[in-house]
Amino acid sequence: EAGKGSARDQVAVDFLMRFTNWDALEICDETAQKIYNNSENKSGPPCRSRLYEYLRDSKFDVEFWKSMGPRDALRIDYKRFEPSSENASVFGLSSVLLDMSDLMSKKSFYDDAIAYMAEAGIGLLGVLTMVIVDDKPQRELLLVGEENRVDSMTQFLLHSDAASFLELSRANDDVTIGGKMIATELKQGNPKGSRKQVAPVMLMHGG
Repeated sequence: EAGKGSARDQVAVDFLMRFTNWDALEICDETAQKIYNNSENKSGPPCRSRLYEYLRDSKFDVEFWKSMGPRDALRIDYKRFEPSSENASVFGLSSVLLDMSDLMSKKSFYDDAIAYMAEAGIGLLGVLTMVIVDDKPQRELLLVGEENRVDSMTQFLLHSDAASFLELSRANDDVTIGGKMIATELKQGNPKGSRKQVAPVMLMHGG
């Protein structure tokens, strides 16, 4: 619908639209009005374009993000990256549409983050937060992982020419979260630096 999907995405959407038992779902009237052309007739699949708009808008709903646990917040928009160098390690980046303080105030955030890293098979996790303030994006980056990997990536992002356009700076002192694991929070001055810009820079370092 948005022109961003792949052929595989289309197959997945077609499968879900066809095989979901829509009549067995409990859909409130407010939601039905948004996803059905006729909210009084809620049988069968909803209008695909209206469903897309509803899901798209939900993604930017702060209460939606606040309502979920840390693991769900990290996995809902997560991507894994594998540097081409044999000596480099994989890492993951989660995009979260919350203020960093709201994200880290979630119960057992760091415990869940470490557990999710083990589940995903990565030693370094970057969490990219973004909120809109006065119509402008405000972005931060949290790095979680073993101390040597977090320190190395932090120094690269703060001091390399390749990362200078992101305008990163330290937000707080490092947090020790158990064993050899730490977390570093960085503020990002460039509001346009989304994951599409951050990931290639981190790949230059090698994760």
